Amino acid sequence: MSRDLVHDLMFARTVAEKRNLWIVVVVPDDLLPAALSTLGMVVPADTFSGRTAVLDGGRLSLVGGSSPVFLTEPFEVMFLGWGEGTPNTGMATWRAAAQNEVRRTL
Repeated sequence: MSRDLVHDLMFARTVAEKRNLWIVVVVPDDLLPAALSTLGMVVPADTFSGRTAVLDGGRLSLVGGSSPVFLTEPFEVMFLGWGEGTPNTGMATWRAAAQNEVRRTL
């Protein structure tokens, strides 16, 4: 488990809770199993269904790039783990379906 992944998922959780948003975190398909395991550790166990955590102030979902868009409600999208050379499969689809893209700023 990457410390960066833990940190980034904690950031996504904080944004979702504080802004009362539904944030879908999209990761490369090969990173999805590790990311799901990590998300299960950074949200309360009773809030996480395996793909989505229903938090006090919002929701946080985690999908792979090739996962179909499953939401009919407005949501924000955040991309994690997309380094140079990573195929951008599905990024355009998720970006087009979302209301906004949440970008990490330091």
